[in-house]
Amino acid sequence: MEERNVSQAPVSMMRRELLRGATVLVGGAVLNGFAPRAGAAMAAATRPPTSDLLVELDGGFAGYALDVSDGGRAVLAGSVPTTPPMSAKSVGAPTVAPLQLVFTTGMSSAFYGWISGFLLGKAEARALALTQRNVRVARFTNASIIGVSVSPLDASNQSASWGTITATIGAQSVSVAEVTATPPQAEPIGPIWSANQFAFAIQGLESSTTRTTRIEGIGAKLVSGPKGPIIDVGNLRVTLEERAADPFLKWASDPSKDVVGKRAGVIHLMTRELAPIGSIDLINLGVARVAPTWSRGSAAVPMVAVDFYCDQMHFDLSKFGPA
Repeated sequence: MEERNVSQAPVSMMRRELLRGATVLVGGAVLNGFAPRAGAAMAAATRPPTSDLLVELDGGFAGYALDVSDGGRAVLAGSVPTTPPMSAKSVGAPTVAPLQLVFTTGMSSAFYGWISGFLLGKAEARALALTQRNVRVARFTNASIIGVSVSPLDASNQSASWGTITATIGAQSVSVAEVTATPPQAEPIGPIWSANQFAFAIQGLESSTTRTTRIEGIGAKLVSGPKGPIIDVGNLRVTLEERAADPFLKWASDPSKDVVGKRAGVIHLMTRELAPIGSIDLINLGVARVAPTWSRGSAAVPMVAVDFYCDQMHFDLSKFGPA
């Protein structure tokens, strides 16, 4: 799949107006008429299990993460792995091996602002602390986000599941200390984000994108560029019914698609009651590939997979926190 590296320049007013127009169309034509797949609402997400991983940001309570990668667990166990110096220099950052922090709704607004700011080109270094209840605390200095990814959204998944975001975080140093007890904190309760309820739209193709059943590959990472670190937005793979594929086939075959054929898109994240609680704005989408995808059984609905490249991606997680 084609990969595009983009700069961290602010979105122009023209792009903002284009995206705002697309969102208005989505709100009227897609969200109000969005129908989940049969049985999806009944099997939608239950509340995630209670976590033992307390997160602090700049000394303030930021919520409970669902999990942390093996590197983060190793830190909490007392081991501090580090990245090779040359690797650290290549992205201009951390000397502590990056950890992956997995979370969903219910975190603080400051934490979600930190995540969203990364995609806007705001590489803010913060003080981050992870406390495993009643065991030990790891304090990271100058922690910065170097990547984010969203769990696949799948309307055909009938199992109870909640959506998650994974933030890859690097830091300049870390210290680990034993704790006798975790200070009591009010555990915030946010809305339940369902991974099988969502709405997707592309400007001018709203009627076709309502046939979407799965979206994967949502994410971006910090990579080395010729003039310094840049944000590289990964390719999206969207699975939809074959009968809705014709506009995408025409788009893919358009010789001017990379010049004037880019469009604005949006993914609305929802609760199991179909209440929108967040969105992912997709700026300058282009089609990289359209191909049939495997379907289960002879009676299965024929599907196609459309791969999109995307210049920029912005999160709106303002409703993810406690009410």
